[in-house]
Amino acid sequence: MKPSTKRVLSIGLSGLFLIAVLIVYGNFIRPELVKIEKKRAAVLSKEALFNNQKTAVLGVQKLISQFQSVSRLQETVSLAMPLDENVTQALNQLQAIGKNSQASVVSFAIHP
Repeated sequence: MKPSTKRVLSIGLSGLFLIAVLIVYGNFIRPELVKIEKKRAAVLSKEALFNNQKTAVLGVQKLISQFQSVSRLQETVSLAMPLDENVTQALNQLQAIGKNSQASVVSFAIHP
């Protein structure tokens, strides 16, 4: 065979391989890449949702712990209050509790 014929055949064969590669890419690889992109997007959205829910749960746990400390303070004040209606002693005790906890009593109402 002449070298020019070999050259033309190799160029033609290379062109056929290039066309075959483009067909394989278009029919098999590209649809799978689209599926992979959709699955990655779903995973990322689920991770974002999980992180948001985790943050919300931590916030709720923090609030619960704060309310538990408030309930302990309420129990302490209830234990310090007298059982009978001795108003002046109750006011003195409230004032002492406020001074010890460095809080001020803004308002106080008594209903018999």
